Order: sequence, then structure tokens, then C-alpha cells
Amino acid sequence: MKHIPLAFFAAAMLVVVAPSSTQAGTITFGVTLSGLNEVPPNASPGSGFATVVVDDVANTVFVDLTFAGLTAPASAAHIHCCNGPGVNSPVIIPLSGFPNLVSGSYSNTFATTAGNIAGIEAFGAYLNIHSASFPGGEIRGDLTADTVVTPEPGSVALLGTGLLLILSGRRRFAR
Repeated sequence: MKHIPLAFFAAAMLVVVAPSSTQAGTITFGVTLSGLNEVPPNASPGSGFATVVVDDVANTVFVDLTFAGLTAPASAAHIHCCNGPGVNSPVIIPLSGFPNLVSGSYSNTFATTAGNIAGIEAFGAYLNIHSASFPGGEIRGDLTADTVVTPEPGSVALLGTGLLLILSGRRRFAR
């Protein structure tokens, strides 16, 4: 019977530690970019994938982006917000130093405002790459609830098992 409180504590830790998109801290998006996602859609053969990590405590946005097959070298890239999916929005974060290439990669962390973070977390943002062929945007990907990356259930279970082992070890050595 003395192990029941330990089990309840471990279960409570899982609830507290399990990530949620409504929880303060970080939200990670896995974003696929294509010409068909642009508004209006285009026939660009270009594609891309980005990991975007939003930290609402530090008010930062980390972008790690790989792209290929643009019809002309990239002229700019941005995060736009906050009109929602399928609607064009103003630039809130210009991706400074973006490579002027048809294929490449880019990684940077940006400080931004709490208002911009709130707009992104409300799933109202998108990332796109512009070129001379498509000055309004050649490829685009929305930062939506569908693109939030959540840990696999096995990762949460592994965390819970580790917590139980640590707590039971502390309990044995405390006697």
C-alpha cells in the first residue's frame, strides 16, 4: 500500500510533463512547402520542409528550412501572419540572410514580439519563399494545428518509466 502514492505521483508527473499546444513554452511545427499551398496556387516544381520552433517564454522563433527545385533563385523568405490558412498576410518575420539559390538550406533564430508569437500559436501563420518567377511567393507552408509535432506515445511512456525508476530509487536510499 505504501507504493500507491508513488504511482499517483508518477501519473501526475506524466500529465504535467506531457506536452500540449496550449501549454506555455515551445511548440514545434513540421511544415511542408509547395507551390500548391501558395495563394493563389502555382505550378512550381519547388518543394521544401521546415521545422519551426516557437518559444512563447523567450519570444523567439527558430527556423530550420531545406528547399529544392525553385524555378529561379530565392529572392526572399518570410513568416507571414495572422489572417489564417488560405489567406495572404503581412510579413512578421523576414528570414534575413536567406540564400539566393534554387536549392539549399537555412537555419536561424529570431527574437520577436509576444503579439507575433500569439498569432503563430493561434495557427494564423505561414512560411514562404519568393523568387523572380513568383514574386508573390513560389512555395508556401502553413503553420497549422495539423503541422504541430507531438512526441510519440512511446516517448511519454519512456519518460514515465524513467520517473518511476528515479523515484523508487530515491525512496529505497532514503530508508
